[in-house]
Amino acid sequence: MKKQALFWIIYFLFPLVMFGWKAEDVKDKKITHKQLKEMIREMGAIDQLKELERWKKVYPGSFEGLDWVQAYFEIGKEYYDKNLEMLALKTFLKGFEWFGESSYKTDCAFYLSKIFYKQANRESALYYINKALVTIDSNNTEMMKLALDLKKRIRWQYFSMFEGLPDNSICDIEFDGDDVWIGMWTGGIARFTRSSYTMALFRQKSGGLISDHVRDIEIIGRFVWVGTYGGLCRYDKMTGLWDRPYGTLKSAVIKKLKQIDGRMYAATIGKGLFYMDILSQQWAPFFSLAPNVTDVLHVSNKIYIATLDNGIYFYQDGKFRQLLPGKSFKCLIEFEGKVWAGSYGEGIYIIDPLKNEVSGNLTKKNGMTSDMVESMCVIPGKVIVGSIGGGVNVYHADNGKFNNFSVLQGLPSPDVVEVVVEKHWVWFGTLSGGVGILLTENFQDI
Repeated sequence: MKKQALFWIIYFLFPLVMFGWKAEDVKDKKITHKQLKEMIREMGAIDQLKELERWKKVYPGSFEGLDWVQAYFEIGKEYYDKNLEMLALKTFLKGFEWFGESSYKTDCAFYLSKIFYKQANRESALYYINKALVTIDSNNTEMMKLALDLKKRIRWQYFSMFEGLPDNSICDIEFDGDDVWIGMWTGGIARFTRSSYTMALFRQKSGGLISDHVRDIEIIGRFVWVGTYGGLCRYDKMTGLWDRPYGTLKSAVIKKLKQIDGRMYAATIGKGLFYMDILSQQWAPFFSLAPNVTDVLHVSNKIYIATLDNGIYFYQDGKFRQLLPGKSFKCLIEFEGKVWAGSYGEGIYIIDPLKNEVSGNLTKKNGMTSDMVESMCVIPGKVIVGSIGGGVNVYHADNGKFNNFSVLQGLPSPDVVEVVVEKHWVWFGTLSGGVGILLTENFQDI
């Protein structure tokens, strides 16, 4: 019992013995920068920095003219250089959150970002590197270069043949809870399970995937539907078995699968557009005026159909009507009440569904880096556009302008054929570069 009592006496009194600074040492004194650093170092070690900050309020004259952020940064850097990351983190945070202005806040933010990145906390790392980049002196080219390089490392992750994919040319990416399904041009399908960091591959074989030349994936309940250049098939997640529908789609070249209002549409190259009633699982033809269909979209009371060589059709009141005949289109989205049609060679056409006419055309003249549009994805107030040869263009509705990024900014390839969003991550499926995954800060920095 005596030994236990002695332990607790030492435990509580040890900090008081070691802590050499007291309030009377500060009163009516002029504290130097070196002394402030000693206080931060000693009082931080025993979690008494709040007491030190209280002294500043009680005796403001004693600390007049001192840059507290500089002191916090220099002590934090000492800890960082000694690999004392938690002490460094706590000290840099104090410096960054200090109420006064100081150029050293930039340094604190930069090192906070480095620590969070090492801890695999990419969201926090991105927050602090963005704070640092806003305040870095434009003349400090060395730090700017380091910060931009760190931001690229923080923001981007990659999934390619280095991680086990059989093919670096991606056609589709679909999310299913913990699983990510990745379709490849010649490599079949990969199912990546994030929690276990494992991957299952599905290749062409008897009783399995109908073709390795995958073009699109659609997940409906327990079934993973796969459109390939060799026909349509589906995977049952409950049984682990594959089956193939009979009839026209058994060997059709499937370009796109899309679920709309209780139906699944299958756009084909050569046979037009089909649909399946999801409840009855029965297929029927829907459109055959142009055989090469690339996408389908439901807006208001109309069905829009993109074709590879004969423009856009829309279906209303039992009739099909045509827009932009002879032009080649690859993808359709709805954005701010308008239909956006991505073309192959002429940028993006904007269609007013109320007037049934074209209301605009966005091309290189408007700031795009390529007029060959492969994919589009809507995020709040913006449209992310994947192109062939031009990387990614992002349209900003608030000013009507594009910004763009490509390989130099982190994309694994300038040819982007798939863009999908999950939470604050944007996934890019590319040709020859695999998958690039970009972390954003609430989509404000894209």
